[in-house]
Amino acid sequence: MLLSSRTDEAIRDGLETLGQAECLDAVLQALKPLRTPSLLVLTPLNCGIHRIHEGMLSGTALVLLDRPMDLSLVESEDLQAIPGIGPKLATLIIDYRNQHGPVCDIDDLKAIKGLGPKKLDLIRRYVEARCP
Repeated sequence: MLLSSRTDEAIRDGLETLGQAECLDAVLQALKPLRTPSLLVLTPLNCGIHRIHEGMLSGTALVLLDRPMDLSLVESEDLQAIPGIGPKLATLIIDYRNQHGPVCDIDDLKAIKGLGPKKLDLIRRYVEARCP
């Protein structure tokens, strides 16, 4: 089962499709330690989870799925998938993160020369800030 969404509803629907709705609790428990956003590949069998693979989705995939990118994890190429962010601004954002550590608040990016309030407001829907 491939999932691009980590919502309980999406997982429940996927398990129902496989005829294994009774495995929902086991699958949700197995997913707890995994981070989002991700693409999950599950192979449940009689509520025993045989495989869980998690792979980070590309910036382009996240934009297409309307899912936010974690500013602490993305690379320059991912940021360039956001409308209005080119190679130069993406590099400035990554450089800022490398110099200052994880981005805990999107408004911290105001300190980046070349990223004004209008552009910051434009990209808010595509990014999220989470501190470890």
